[in-house]
Amino acid sequence: SHIASFLDTKCAEIDKAIEATKSSIEEYKKLRQAIITKAVTKGLDPNVEMKDSGVEWIGEIPFHWNARPIKNSFTIVSGSTPNSDKSEYWDGDIPWITPADFKTLDKITSGGSRFITKEGYNSCSTNMIPKGSIIFSKRAPIGSVVINSVDLCTNQGCLSCIKNEKTDSTYFYYVMSIFVDVFNLYGSGTTFKEISATAFGDVILPLPPILEQKHIASLLDTKCSEIDSLIKSKEKLIEQLTAYRKSLIFEYVTGKKEVPAV
Repeated sequence: SHIASFLDTKCAEIDKAIEATKSSIEEYKKLRQAIITKAVTKGLDPNVEMKDSGVEWIGEIPFHWNARPIKNSFTIVSGSTPNSDKSEYWDGDIPWITPADFKTLDKITSGGSRFITKEGYNSCSTNMIPKGSIIFSKRAPIGSVVINSVDLCTNQGCLSCIKNEKTDSTYFYYVMSIFVDVFNLYGSGTTFKEISATAFGDVILPLPPILEQKHIASLLDTKCSEIDSLIKSKEKLIEQLTAYRKSLIFEYVTGKKEVPAV
């Protein structure tokens, strides 16, 4: 019918615009990854002398940097879960998070959907993690990372990295965010893959001097937030186009609008 072919044409145009917007979001994500990778492995000075890091996934690094296992820069701590049948362990005032409560793009977490009580905390082997640490998901999925902005504890699906005085958490948040594939290589298990605290602690990452870590982190904060807001506006555009497509179909099918005469 006349209406159907009119809508086919219109919807095809909208779908094309949606697809184009989706692929530009993918391009932005690749760009974000590339900017981070370059900054955290090569530094900010294009003229600096380089050396081989000796690590396949890092490649060359500036001459004055080191490449060191994660356990040299952080104390790695595990989490645990209070007995879910005991109501006195739950709904207290201690934030308690699981890998389901965060994703890497959040960057910061101030807690999740659940809280435990002091009794709940004492009942299991979870640990208080001071704010400004890195929370890393060790399974389902391996490799989401986030920085906690409040003291909190986690379940056994997270590894928490408490930094030492030569470590900037934001720099390492960015480094860990690009090496998800490496962490997955170190994962083991048949039903679902999990990376152990030991294997995680042994993963070698680039380690610049602390001042340089801070410079790189603040530059990446600026650049990534620019890219993230571009991505957000593209996502909004997709929502708008999808809504427009729906309303268009509705209006013509219900006869609210007439198909223009050819």
